[in-house]
Amino acid sequence: LVALSRALVKAKRFDEAGPFLDKAAEKDDKNSDVFYVRGLIALGKKDLPGALENFQKKAELDPKSAINWMQLASVQSQMGDQKAALESYRRATEAAPNAAAIWVAYGQALTAANQLPEAEAAFDKALALEAANLEAKKAFLAQKMGELRAPDFTDAPPVEVEIALEGAEAGLDVAR
Repeated sequence: LVALSRALVKAKRFDEAGPFLDKAAEKDDKNSDVFYVRGLIALGKKDLPGALENFQKKAELDPKSAINWMQLASVQSQMGDQKAALESYRRATEAAPNAAAIWVAYGQALTAANQLPEAEAAFDKALALEAANLEAKKAFLAQKMGELRAPDFTDAPPVEVEIALEGAEAGLDVAR
């Protein structure tokens, strides 16, 4: 029922999602995902107090949900509670310490709050994580490139070489 509600929310069919969440809550009133999706519905309806209430309940039931902490921080920020938003962003970094995007968001919030040394540390963490990701991506691509056969242009006329190079630049598989 919660998955169906998520799909309806994604399709912006907020009013249709509610009854399914009510049924899911009847079955399990501690299902934190019910509150998360209700928070998304409230956001979709521009009901910030409703979103805040539901994301806070989700945080109580599932304090390790980084995406919920990010949603909660966003709502708190939109409602003008920057102190609470910073705390929620911090909690998001604890829930997902290896997510560079969360560290970037935290750094941006710290910058907006004029907490520049803390912001710099958050951005440094994000850069360190992204550098690790970049190295992993490069290693993966190098492995994959080694599996592909490079095109052989030794006997090809110049026009075919140019066409093949243009295709390769456009992302087309020119190896035959």
